[in-house]
Amino acid sequence: MVDIDVLLDLYKAKFIKRKGWIDFGIDNAESIADHSFLLAMLAYILGKERGLDVDKLVKMALFHDVAEVKTGDLTPRDVERELKHEIEKKVFLEMFGQNSEIFKLWNEFEKRESEEAKFLAELDKLERIIQAFIYERRYNTRLDEFWKEDIKDEMIKKIVEELKKRRLSNF
Repeated sequence: MVDIDVLLDLYKAKFIKRKGWIDFGIDNAESIADHSFLLAMLAYILGKERGLDVDKLVKMALFHDVAEVKTGDLTPRDVERELKHEIEKKVFLEMFGQNSEIFKLWNEFEKRESEEAKFLAELDKLERIIQAFIYERRYNTRLDEFWKEDIKDEMIKKIVEELKKRRLSNF
C-alpha cells in the first residue's frame, strides 16, 4: 500500500517557494511544484522534438526536486553540490526506497547517465531563464544572475538567444 505520509509530503511542494527567487527580491516566487510542472511541460514539448523518451523525461522532471519537500529549496549559495546530493539521496531513499522507479530516475538525472538526464539538466537551466524573463517583465527588475547559465544544447541555446533579444526590449 502507498504510504499516505509520502503523499501528504508531496503536497508541501505547492507551498515551498523557490529560495533563489526570494533571495533576489521576488516575494511572490514560484513554488517547487510550479517549477516542476513547467519543467515537465518543457520536457514533453522539447523532448518530443528531440526524439527522446518523453515518458522518462517527464517523470524525471516531475520528481527531480521532490526532496525539497523535506529539505527546503537548497540553492548553490546555501550548500555545495556534493553535499546537496547526499542530503537529497537520503530523502529519496526514505520516501521511495532504493528499488523504486522514482529513486532510479532521480539518481540517473543526478549522475547525468542518459541523454534524457543530460537534456533535462539543460531544460532546468532554460526553465530558470524563462522564469527570470517573466519576473523581469512583471516586476520591472533585472535578474542578471539567472541569465549566466552555461547552455550546451544547440536547440536550447537558440531559445535563450531569442529570449535575450526580447529581454533587451524590456530595458
